[in-house]
Amino acid sequence: SGGNWTESTLWSFGNGTDGVAAYAGLIMDASRHLYGTTTNGGLQGASGPGGTAFELAPPATVGGNWTEKILWDFGNVGGGANPYGGLLMDTSGNLFGTSVGGSGAVYKLTPPATGGSWNELVLWQFGNGADGLYPYAGLIMDASGHLYGTTSQGGAYGLGAVFQVSTIDGTPTATRTPTPTPTDTVGATPTPTTSASPTPPPPTPTPVATATPVPTVTSTPTPLPLGPAALTISPRAFAFGNVDYAFAGAATRVRRLTITNPAKYKMAAIVSSIIGTAGFTADPACANATIAAGGRLICKITYAPTGLGGASGTLTISDNVPGGASMIGVAGSGIRGRLTAGPGTLNFGKVVLNTASAARTVTLRSRTAATFTISSITNGNPAFVASQNCVGTLPGLATCAVRVTYTPTVTTKATDTLAITDQPDGITWTVNLIGVGR
Repeated sequence: SGGNWTESTLWSFGNGTDGVAAYAGLIMDASRHLYGTTTNGGLQGASGPGGTAFELAPPATVGGNWTEKILWDFGNVGGGANPYGGLLMDTSGNLFGTSVGGSGAVYKLTPPATGGSWNELVLWQFGNGADGLYPYAGLIMDASGHLYGTTSQGGAYGLGAVFQVSTIDGTPTATRTPTPTPTDTVGATPTPTTSASPTPPPPTPTPVATATPVPTVTSTPTPLPLGPAALTISPRAFAFGNVDYAFAGAATRVRRLTITNPAKYKMAAIVSSIIGTAGFTADPACANATIAAGGRLICKITYAPTGLGGASGTLTISDNVPGGASMIGVAGSGIRGRLTAGPGTLNFGKVVLNTASAARTVTLRSRTAATFTISSITNGNPAFVASQNCVGTLPGLATCAVRVTYTPTVTTKATDTLAITDQPDGITWTVNLIGVGR
């Protein structure tokens, strides 16, 4: 007793795709395995915006090395990105957490039964109303499996909210805790104080006569007949990955959703609608579809980016199954396609002094349907002059030639760098320029 504590590093991040910036704390299971999250990095590299959920396993022998396993990468799949909060584990080994990418989400990570990969389910996507935005903190869980947390922004007054995400009939279903209506606080009767005579109230405004509104007659929807006790939905989350974006609907990616009505319930199921977050749509033929007992419905789900950057949300499946609508997590990312500039070097060789050389060409080539916006083409040495014809919009799958000339004024070797910048993406391509005057 009375000695000094010692420190040892169990794992260092940033050497690969294991993530960076582990802001949150750790949790430990009965086997002394540690679980946590990183806010960035992962499959997209150390500077990527994704983040990871990881597990650290202790060494088999004292003094050995700890080992790391990535349970989930948030870069291109459901649940958004940037999990600042830590993890919560239930008695079944499921992990729960929050992420702030997009508007924020509450997610569940489910371990594989034997081998295989972990799966993610988005329980709630924020930004749908007054439910709050950006849940930076982690979660707590009560004895009934309800999850509780906070958001840093949004809510009824824009300053954050306390939320609950519930579970109904064993199926993870996101629900919002209603925002309470502010009321006056009842407290002790204040002590009277002497003050000047009160200002008389303003005069009562004269009522303005208005026409009596005519009631609008609307038809009451016919309720659906009672359906089976449950449906089997697969998968529980969609990861569409990167899709080129030039303008809304320019490129799409399709996945298949399978809804099965178990034969044991001996009742027909009716899917009244499948509605997705902006950018994610279901085949219209899947609405008002009937699934016989033992049958299944295969529905095409399409992702068409509505802008650049990551997008995530839910598909809401409304049907005649007791317990309310089912929620399926969806995620994807709209990206600009590849643009190349070549060759990487223009060597003009020896050119007569004060005489312009023949023009050499740098070709810009768009290899996808995405549209690029070239904001500038610049260089520093005035002996090299580049044309500006490619400044502006470069359509998808198009090419553009930048013509460069060299006019030497001295007999020494001249070098320069041509910089071609795509301002919306902040990307600059460089071409080396070389020439000698004679």
